[in-house]
Amino acid sequence: MIKRIALGCAVVAVVAGLVLWYRTTLTGDKDAVVAGSDHYTVRLVDPKPKSGPWQVEITDRDGKPATLDEVVLEPAMARMGHATDPVTATFKSPGHYQAKGLELSMPGQWSITVRLRHGSDQDEVVVPVQVAG
Repeated sequence: MIKRIALGCAVVAVVAGLVLWYRTTLTGDKDAVVAGSDHYTVRLVDPKPKSGPWQVEITDRDGKPATLDEVVLEPAMARMGHATDPVTATFKSPGHYQAKGLELSMPGQWSITVRLRHGSDQDEVVVPVQVAG
C-alpha cells in the first residue's frame, strides 16, 4: 500500500514537472501565458512584483512585432461573475506594450480579453490566466 502511494506521488510529481517544462518551453517564461487569433499572437508576462505593470508582447501571423493603434485588456472571472475595469496598454516599442493598473485580485481562473485595433481592423485574443491563491 505504501509503495502504491509513493508511486502515485512520484507520477504526480513527474506530470507536474512536465507541465511546467512544457509551459516554460512554450512561452519562454514560466510567468507568461500565450494565446492567439488568426491574425495575432499575444504573450502576457505576469508582473514582478505583483503590483507592477503587465508586459504585453504582440506578433502578427508572420511572427513579426505588431504595431497597433490600441491595445485594451479586459479581465474577467466568469465563474465568479467578477470583472475589472479595462486597461489600455501603452506602446513601448514595436510588439511591446505595457499595461499598468491591471489587477487580478482573486485566486482562480481568469480570462483576459485583449482587444487589438489597427486602423479600422479589430481583433481580440482571449488569454487564460490562472492566479495562485
